[in-house]
Amino acid sequence: MKVCITSDVFLPEVGGIQVFTYELAKHLSLLDFVEVSVITFWDGKTVYEKINEKFSVVRLPKHDFVRRGIYLFRRLLEKRNYDVFHSTSLGFSSFVTAYFSKLYRKKSFVTIYGLDALQGYKIAKSRFLIKRTFNNVHHIISFSESTKLKVKDTYKLSDHKLTTIYPGISVPEISQNLIEDLRQKLNLSKEDFVVLFVGRLIKRKGADDLIRAISMIQDNSVKLVVVGDGPEKESLIELTNNLKIKDRVIFVGKVSYWDVFKFYKLADVFCMPSKYLKDEGDIEGLGIVFLEAQMYGVPVIGTNSGGIPEAIDNGKSGFIVPENDPKSIADKIMMLKNDAELRERMSKQAIRFVKKKFSWRNCVSKHLQLYER
Repeated sequence: MKVCITSDVFLPEVGGIQVFTYELAKHLSLLDFVEVSVITFWDGKTVYEKINEKFSVVRLPKHDFVRRGIYLFRRLLEKRNYDVFHSTSLGFSSFVTAYFSKLYRKKSFVTIYGLDALQGYKIAKSRFLIKRTFNNVHHIISFSESTKLKVKDTYKLSDHKLTTIYPGISVPEISQNLIEDLRQKLNLSKEDFVVLFVGRLIKRKGADDLIRAISMIQDNSVKLVVVGDGPEKESLIELTNNLKIKDRVIFVGKVSYWDVFKFYKLADVFCMPSKYLKDEGDIEGLGIVFLEAQMYGVPVIGTNSGGIPEAIDNGKSGFIVPENDPKSIADKIMMLKNDAELRERMSKQAIRFVKKKFSWRNCVSKHLQLYER
């Protein structure tokens, strides 16, 4: 089986879609009967790369796509005679891929994450491209049930057009020496109880509710580490000053994708209390950060928003609390701090939960079932 995966973005540019695209292609290529090509678009010239014997990458020029890129894209499709087309980003690449797959009468798929489809609906040009893409592909693959249902209702799609396939999750091993160095760098003592937030500092992520929760906790050993940057950063810093907890909140700023993992390993609890901004169509599709944290055995606290409940084994690997409820967040943080046995049970279950529900074996197997259907 020859699979063509297309994406508007790809490594070495780092992000969730980029990493997912690479990992999906890599795991598919490990199967005896599958060959994979990733075709992506960038600002440079045309480049051909070979990752392994059955996994290649073609980078086409984004700036010259209309004149030259489409010609090269079509030549590739004709030469390699793919059986399946799959776009892992919803945008220009998925629109072009869906068009050519229909032209060549091949199976085609597109993966959606949440914001890409829901926010795109509010912009006329994007809505047109997305609708045409959805009409032309054989099937739409969603990262979560929540996203699937909202996209189905928004675009008036039939049930048989969409399927949820959870992503696989894998994380690197982190040495204890790196954690101790990080603890010293952040001026944290071994007695400090570290609550971690990782994410863009935008309204949807709910960092303001987490900061308010920390202010409700009288125990000064509870510290909040905020990893990420964004338009809300200054207002969040001002909030910590107004609440008189600036000595208990550490704003790390933006770090590289690979550096994020050591912060998970440092944390005692992970929390991202996202909220649904209905007017903006802004909602958490799944919350990969919850899964990454749990892979390190970190109990998590999330909200009953979007796909987050699908990423937490409530009461076993962490807790789900209502949106916009700092008091509930504070209560769960202190429950975990004051009960070492509970933390240990949740730590073990967190790893089991993610390994079972979000394994690459399951992810690849379910993709193949769709490709072969």
